[in-house]
Amino acid sequence: LKLEEIRFMPTGKIAYKDKMLSATPKERLDMVRLAIGGHSCFQADATEVERQGTTYTFETMELLTEAEPDAEFTFIVGADSLDYMERWRYPERVFRCCRVAAVLRPGFSAQQMESKRQELVRRFDARIVLIEAPQISVSSTEIRRRLAEGASVRYLIPENVETYIRQHGLYQVR
Repeated sequence: LKLEEIRFMPTGKIAYKDKMLSATPKERLDMVRLAIGGHSCFQADATEVERQGTTYTFETMELLTEAEPDAEFTFIVGADSLDYMERWRYPERVFRCCRVAAVLRPGFSAQQMESKRQELVRRFDARIVLIEAPQISVSSTEIRRRLAEGASVRYLIPENVETYIRQHGLYQVR
């Protein structure tokens, strides 16, 4: 993708997941900072965490493009997100602000994602590139489930992030 940097932006208050999360926006930001520490091309971005109220991608992308009008943004998502992006709030505004890079994931064939890409290009004049990467059959849902059950998450998340999660009692059945 020839990116100068990659920003990891934990969500603030999420419209559709609020009740499922057991980490606060600040805790998610702390975990991102721990996970990417020491990588000079990676940056933790607190834009959504610092905003009040529910956050939507279109608003975040518009804020970024206003603040950095000369930057060319690429929004990296998983194939599962690309599969339903047309149902996001104001997807046309997201596509207007940035190119989307969708990483293929288990359960989504390259042909299926190419078909979705073409549909979104037609409907929204979207700029979308599909990225093939090693297919790792693990998800954040699976990691949270394992943590709640007290199962090992070794090799799934950085050790310092696991320590933070356990110290703060995150993702535990309450």
